[in-house]
Amino acid sequence: MLHIPDWAIGVAAICGGLGVMVVLMQLGEGLKQSVFKNKAAAVPAPDQTALDDLQRRVAELEERLDFTERVLAQRPDSEKLAPPR
Repeated sequence: MLHIPDWAIGVAAICGGLGVMVVLMQLGEGLKQSVFKNKAAAVPAPDQTALDDLQRRVAELEERLDFTERVLAQRPDSEKLAPPR
């Protein structure tokens, strides 16, 4: 009968374990790529007309804020609200 040294059994077990780990890592990497690829594809690209509309609305709000600041800056101190008592 063939006699296998004890150390050879240990080496074979370690190599087998490492081989299983490599295979599982490759499977995990493939799964991760497929999940992120599908997730990225599910997010729609922004519509240019929607972006243009948002930019127009932000510009309008900036104009309103500037106007409000100018009006408030022109008021004399006597017309401003008194501090709370």
